[in-house]
Amino acid sequence: VRLHWCRVTAWTGDFDMREAQQMCWQHWPIRVRPVLPGATPVLQWLAQEQGVAFDPEILQKQ
Repeated sequence: VRLHWCRVTAWTGDFDMREAQQMCWQHWPIRVRPVLPGATPVLQWLAQEQGVAFDPEILQKQ
């Protein structure tokens, strides 16, 4: 899986999801599961940027 990231600071409009994908905006703490392991470094960066403690082990819990 190749993940592409961009930081969105404002959004208008609707998503056009394909192939039964789902979209969900998240705030800390992140509650959506599963989280792909490749997302961990980006989530850690975002947490640090917001001054929020980040524990990658929490992402593995259901």
